[in-house]
Amino acid sequence: MKGCIELGEIYSGLAIRYAVPTLHDSMVEETMELRVERLVLEYAQAVPKRRPLEARLSLQNDLAIESLSLVSLALRLGDEFGVNVVDMGLELGAIKTFGDLLDMARTLKQQSTVGAGERT
Repeated sequence: MKGCIELGEIYSGLAIRYAVPTLHDSMVEETMELRVERLVLEYAQAVPKRRPLEARLSLQNDLAIESLSLVSLALRLGDEFGVNVVDMGLELGAIKTFGDLLDMARTLKQQSTVGAGERT
């Protein structure tokens, strides 16, 4: 089977073959929204039970992410997409909600695509 490690075993004289999924098969590609949510949950002091996170959630009031943590979060997002957030000059003060952060991530993702095209 493709993507599996085949193992053979002899049991009571019978040859049994079975496939074990490799790590690659069990990993699901993470969507951009899930990447952002995963990072936000690392920084959130208050974590709502409902998933996925709603775009209207305030980073400060609902998720209790402090301003310095937001800066760190923005830098981590840039790292996730291979973009230097500082060089882009993004206005972090405008990021108030989870939806704003998703918009920023879309911008970073788009910039990483553009940057990748320039490097080739």
